[in-house]
Amino acid sequence: MAAKPRKPRQQRRLDTERKLREAVEALILERGIEALGVNAVAARAGVDKALIYRYFGGLEGLIRAYADGADFWPTLDEVLGPEREVLALEDPGQIGAEILRRHTDAIRSRPLTLEILARECVQRGPLTTMLEEV
Repeated sequence: MAAKPRKPRQQRRLDTERKLREAVEALILERGIEALGVNAVAARAGVDKALIYRYFGGLEGLIRAYADGADFWPTLDEVLGPEREVLALEDPGQIGAEILRRHTDAIRSRPLTLEILARECVQRGPLTTMLEEV
């Protein structure tokens, strides 16, 4: 019986990076930000924790990669509309109110973002500082 062919190295790396980002999200949603740690993320992803350091430089880099690649923050299309129709409103107060309403709706549709923002409102931590830079 022939051995199953291995995926190319680059594909294996991409798969591992995806698993690690998914593990970050799952841990935060299930157990909160406090659950994030190199050991917990690696165990959840089913990979060696050394790969977090090799691919991301550590937990901070992994979280930054998650925030960069995730649907974490609302997009301009969500806030302003695909045709930027909000900006066509005549009253600046209406523009501001509509932007705020759309932004709030978009944030509410993201459970992970809500979890992190709620936690950081109560207790500011390094995760918020990191996300401010993204």
